[in-house]
Parts: sequence; structure tokens; C-alpha cells
Amino acid sequence: MKIIHYLTILRPVNAAMAAGAVWLGAWISFSPLSTGAITLLGTVAFISTGFGNVINDILDRHTDRICHPGRPLPSGRMSIRNAYGYLVFLGVAALFTAFWIAPLYGYATVIPLVVLVLYALFLKGTPLAGNLLVSLLVAYSLVFGSLNAPGFQRLVLPALLAMLLNLSREIVKDIEDKPGDTAAGIATTAILPQQLLKVILLACSILYGMMVLLPFFLGHFGFAYVIVVAVAPLPLHIYRLRLLLKSAWTVHCGTMSLLLKIEMFFGLAALAADRLTTILSAG
Repeated sequence: MKIIHYLTILRPVNAAMAAGAVWLGAWISFSPLSTGAITLLGTVAFISTGFGNVINDILDRHTDRICHPGRPLPSGRMSIRNAYGYLVFLGVAALFTAFWIAPLYGYATVIPLVVLVLYALFLKGTPLAGNLLVSLLVAYSLVFGSLNAPGFQRLVLPALLAMLLNLSREIVKDIEDKPGDTAAGIATTAILPQQLLKVILLACSILYGMMVLLPFFLGHFGFAYVIVVAVAPLPLHIYRLRLLLKSAWTVHCGTMSLLLKIEMFFGLAALAADRLTTILSAG
């Protein structure tokens, strides 16, 4: 079997974003860890995110034959036996690397791995609960790199903003995958009344809009943060809100999912731009 299939099943873009969030969290919180250790922490996040995606693909392989037939397992390009072996390898690799850095990060890695297994086995079909859990793990990626760092408090609000965006994305993804989930007899958040889901998405959007500039007003980040937020996340956020307010909003779930991913990327970019500006001005 080609190596590319082992990479594809990890969802490398999502895993790379988790790794980037960890590295960024360490950087902007003034982590005392060396560059090498922070890079390894990012690797742990990449592997752990991939672990979660692999276990989900294993359990969703029947549903994916309808929703995502091109993925390695439903397409037959990866066997279920190889997928289970890969899952064990990823879990061991993540824990070994994290404990090698420091026990603190080892124990901090056990938590998301256990949560990912519990989610895949018991909560994936639980409306909203599973979505919220995954979103908390996304926020956890940002604070993971800042553990025991002097600037840890700077990451609290950005992590909450990331959670709100990801919760919205989890919901619209469930709606987008509803045909396949229904055919496989899996109950997800998409089975809830559309009006209720719309209210939840609107609430997340409003909270995000109200809070996105709070890190600046609290003095945690400067004008570089505001400029990047104004250039990308806010316009995308407004456009996505317009799609959500349409009467036939569910047909735009694919577009909204993409917009939410881009918003999260530029949200991280805003944090990075602010830290870089601080370094340059100090130099």
C-alpha cells in the first residue's frame, strides 16, 4: 500500500493546523522550552490529531462509503487491519514523544487521546455533546504549548474563540454528512430541528463577533492583531453569517465549513502577526 494513504487518513491539513496552534501557543506565551522541544510538541499534536481521525475513519468506514467514498478505508486502498495497526502506532508515538519531552506534556497528551477514544466509541452519535468535545480539543491544542509558560493567560480568549468557530464547523459538517449518516443509521447533531441548529450557530457567531477584539481591549495583543482580524476573519465571518441567515441555509453548509476553516487559520495568523510585530519593534 502506498505511503500517501497513511498520510491522507491523518487529514494532514487539520493535523498541521493543530501542530501550528501548539507551536504558536508556546511562542506567544513565552514558553521556556527550547525550539526543538516546541517542535516535538507540535509533532505530538499532529500525531494525536491524526490518531483521532484514524479511529473515526475506522468506525465511520460504512458511512463514508456514501459520504466520502474516496477516503482510504471505504475505497479499499487501506485494509481495516492496517488501519488498526496504524492507530496503535500513532498512539504509542504520541505518548512516547510527549513523555520524552517532559512528564507534564506526557500526562497532558494522555487526556486528549483518551477523550478521542471515548468520543469515537460513545459520543460521536450524541447530538451536540460530541461536537462540543471535539471543539474543546481544538482549543486545547492552543493552550497545550503554553503549559507552564508565563504568558499562559494570553491564550485563554483565543482558545475560546477557536472553540466557537470549531463548534460551528462541527455542526455544519454534521448537516453536510446527514445523508450518509442517516443511511448508516447513525444519529448526529443533524437530526435536531434545523431551527434549533440555526439558533446555536447564530449564538456562536454573535459570541465570536463580540469577543474577537477583546484580546486587544484587554491589552493581551496589539494593533497587528486587530489589522489581521479586520482584513480576513471578520469579512469571512460576516459573509458566513449572511449565508446562515438565508432561508435555505443548509445548502450552504459545505461553503460555511470551508469559511470556518479559513477563519480559524487567519485567527492564528493574527496571533502570530502580533507576536512578530512585538519582536521586530523590540529589535
